[in-house]
Amino acid sequence: MKVALVIYAGYDANHGIVIQGLARIVEKGREFREIYDIFHKRFNWVRGSAWKEGEAPFVRIDPVHKAVWGPGLE
Repeated sequence: MKVALVIYAGYDANHGIVIQGLARIVEKGREFREIYDIFHKRFNWVRGSAWKEGEAPFVRIDPVHKAVWGPGLE
């Protein structure tokens, strides 16, 4: 599935990034466990409300193109 993700840093900063790529759902298996381990170590809310494979998937985006704008980002 083709996707685009835009992250805009705000009106005053006027920084941003656009990532276009191919997305896929990761909800089970080795890749899910690897991503989940990163989230578990990093975020308190994950440790407080753990989930299992098949309960809450991740979306993986394999980038094809990106564009950035703003001072110092070009």
